[in-house]
Amino acid sequence: MTVRATALLALVALGCGGEDRRAAPPPQAVLPTTAVAQPASAEDPVVATVSGQPVYGSCVEMQAEALGLDVRAALDQCIGFELLAQEAERRGLRGDPDVSDAWRREMVRRLIAADLGAITSLDQLPAGFREAMMSKFGQYLQRPFLRGVHYAGVVVPGGAIKGGPQDLAARAVAEAIYQELAGEEGVLPDELFAVGDRLAGAAGLAITRTRKPFFTAETEVPGIRGTYPDFRDAVVAIPEIGRVGRPARTKDSWDVPLYWTFMPAEDLTPGFFLDARRQYFVQWSEEIRARLGLERWIDGEVLAGLAEDGEVAP
Repeated sequence: MTVRATALLALVALGCGGEDRRAAPPPQAVLPTTAVAQPASAEDPVVATVSGQPVYGSCVEMQAEALGLDVRAALDQCIGFELLAQEAERRGLRGDPDVSDAWRREMVRRLIAADLGAITSLDQLPAGFREAMMSKFGQYLQRPFLRGVHYAGVVVPGGAIKGGPQDLAARAVAEAIYQELAGEEGVLPDELFAVGDRLAGAAGLAITRTRKPFFTAETEVPGIRGTYPDFRDAVVAIPEIGRVGRPARTKDSWDVPLYWTFMPAEDLTPGFFLDARRQYFVQWSEEIRARLGLERWIDGEVLAGLAEDGEVAP
């Protein structure tokens, strides 16, 4: 399958519209002699076969790049395309007089249109498939407002008893960090860490620090990673970005939070639908394979090599 043909197949598989190639007058048909996918070059590796017909690495690369898929998901898409091409061939679509140089794309597009129709929303996916997806992921689709914080954590020595001398010593350092920065506006993470290193070092203790913001909802939300209630309450109490909050005890440290950024509430359903539709396309094409009794073979070494070469994500 050529790179151009693969890119076009990616569009039709996602239900994207395009020009009507049957506009009158139709071009004179030049029928291909084979339904076999063609390699992009002489070095294009065969990563799988479907009843002996090749699936090429160029298809996997294009699908991964175009849709942001990992190597296995991209391969599943390409196997689906080959399954559909063979089914379209079996139905006699190659002999349609409207099919010209883009015959493989046209055959697959027509098969998708005939069996799937235009799936443009979550409600149009089959009920059983949709309900299974919603049961697994539905709780994650409404993301609440999230606060993103950096924090300096004064480490409590391992085995220390909560409320014991070592725990209280770490808490005292955390309180000192907070007191030094509490009146400051526009505090930067590096400033928080520098104060933490200085005060903790003077007490013979160490701090942990965030490399990227830690996000937490302002209340307990099903499906959203929670945090220690005391830490969450300290974060919620910070009046504005660039200020620090009171220390809170977490698993191994007393943490001083710095309100740094936020994520607004968002409905994640549109992106979820695109992923669900791609998964359903793979399931549907696999059902065709099973119904026709087609065999498929995957070259795991070649597939792994594509990922190792950095051509597609592992």
